Amino acid sequence: MQDLVDRIRALNPRPGQAFGSSEVVEYIYPDASSSKSGREYMVIVNDSAIPEVGINGFYMRLIKENSNANDEVKEYIKQKLNSAAWIIKGIEQRRGTIYRIAEAIIELQRDFLTAAQAIWCPQFKLRRPDDRRA
Repeated sequence: MQDLVDRIRALNPRPGQAFGSSEVVEYIYPDASSSKSGREYMVIVNDSAIPEVGINGFYMRLIKENSNANDEVKEYIKQKLNSAAWIIKGIEQRRGTIYRIAEAIIELQRDFLTAAQAIWCPQFKLRRPDDRRA
């Protein structure tokens, strides 16, 4: 019996560790989720997955208040501020798009979500999110 105990103690308790890597595991988080409140479903956009981007007020003041600045420098800063504003608008549009798509999925799959027995509702033949005739 002692031979068996010694043999078991000699075994590796984590045998899969030899095949894994030491890299940090990166988890995947959803862009949106839903929550049921009473009979209604609410869409929750995961804002932690969306970067917070802003424009430093220093550069806005530099253009408006500093009349001594070189015109070439002012134009360069204006171009960069316009690019930053475009990126911020794109991020906001992405958030809105994610929200609208999640709402459309909930609307189209309401029977599936509310059924006592899960019933698949194959209504995902849409070509565009706003084309609900399919």
